[in-house]
Amino acid sequence: MVTLPTERPVTPLRQRMLDDMAMRSMRARTDIFRAAGPAYRANHAGHVSLHQLKVMSAIDQSRSLTSVFVNVLS
Repeated sequence: MVTLPTERPVTPLRQRMLDDMAMRSMRARTDIFRAAGPAYRANHAGHVSLHQLKVMSAIDQSRSLTSVFVNVLS
């Protein structure tokens, strides 16, 4: 959940808007990664660690970055 650094509490409507913005940002990152990932792997072949390849594969196969972190870090 995203919160603002203010002293006043965030209203439920504002919190939903912040959460929605964060989710759209994560979706955009996964879309960019899917588009550029294969070229990145080809250009950096031999210089990408196994862990990095696992994370890239998880991003390619997932619908959100949250599920990637849950799967890779567990």
